[in-house]
Amino acid sequence: MIKILYILEATSGGTQKHVIDIAKRIDKSEFQIDIIYSLNRNKNFLEESHGIFNKMFGLPIERGAAFSDIINILRIRKIIKENNYDIVHCHSTKAGFVGRLAAFISRHQNVIYSPHGFMFCDTRIKFKRYLYLNLEKYLGYLTNKIIAVSGSERELALQHHIVPNEKIFTLY
Repeated sequence: MIKILYILEATSGGTQKHVIDIAKRIDKSEFQIDIIYSLNRNKNFLEESHGIFNKMFGLPIERGAAFSDIINILRIRKIIKENNYDIVHCHSTKAGFVGRLAAFISRHQNVIYSPHGFMFCDTRIKFKRYLYLNLEKYLGYLTNKIIAVSGSERELALQHHIVPNEKIFTLY
């Protein structure tokens, strides 16, 4: 059985729907899907996803940068180590940040990232744009594959040299 850990901060909207839709359709006899989700967004996520995931770990993941990110990275690292996952799949920018760093310090070798929209495109403040873009580039080195949810997301990743072409594919 292949063990997959999803990490999700955005427990509402399109990202939540995407993650749940995929998890519902995966053959449970071949794959075990666990999830780390944010307790700070959709308070109904636990009920809405009941029976879809094998194990659910709620953490207080903030949407923006926070001191608690360090604690959450260490908690995620511990969950990765204790459960011996085959794949760590991070969904959205914040989960991609804390999840990929946790996977890196736990020496996990198979990390997938689905941005669901790059944050460096979502700011008019040049410093933030520069910071987010460079974080994505650095974390791209720690990522085995990026799954883009649209052709434009794929093109942005390639245009900004986040990962090379062979590390990205599109799942609409």
